[in-house]
Amino acid sequence: MKGTAQVRISHITKFEKPTMQGTAWEDAKGATVMHVGRFGKLSLAQPSLLDNQRQTRLPD
Repeated sequence: MKGTAQVRISHITKFEKPTMQGTAWEDAKGATVMHVGRFGKLSLAQPSLLDNQRQTRLPD
């Protein structure tokens, strides 16, 4: 995505199973936005939000 440290990854999921009359199948198209971190590491969440020192703990 231009101007950000994010990429959009398009994907297709296909599922096929045998039936008595032949085969039943379905497919689903989608896209997932991923954050690009240091050295090109991909993550679903912004890397700075995953830093343990920046996260707050809820009291027990």
